[in-house]
Amino acid sequence: MSDLNTRATVTLSVNGQQAEKTLQLLKKNALDLETAISKAASAGNKADLKRLRRELTKEGRHLWYDCLKQLPVTVHPQKVLGNFIVDFYIASCKIVIEVDGSQHYEETHQEKDLQRDGALTEMGCKVLRYSNADINTRFKNVCLDIHQHIRKNG
Repeated sequence: MSDLNTRATVTLSVNGQQAEKTLQLLKKNALDLETAISKAASAGNKADLKRLRRELTKEGRHLWYDCLKQLPVTVHPQKVLGNFIVDFYIASCKIVIEVDGSQHYEETHQEKDLQRDGALTEMGCKVLRYSNADINTRFKNVCLDIHQHIRKNG
């Protein structure tokens, strides 16, 4: 995925006409990764799920390595909860953390996110959603927000 992001940046800066096609390709690949993770989890294929966990987005990796791994609680990346795979899960305080790429702003994806959040809330989870832009531009605030929710729910 990181190679694709690098190529997309070069394409956008060199040829403005390719911008829309490149954006569509990035969205498609993000959806393909999410679909593959869901299929691997429902099929119980642990090897595939483990491989897909390593393919976090740039923003997901940044949040994981520079914030979540340093917390005094256990954080599970790409955790299966019911019929869903969440980006990160803190079992001790039932917090789900989702990092949303651009595909989450499309109407159909927003509807799915609402249904998913509702189901996770019914399981007793608190869902925290942060956009890639939040991670890239307000990283410190995102980490502080997560810390506050852990203190409140822990």
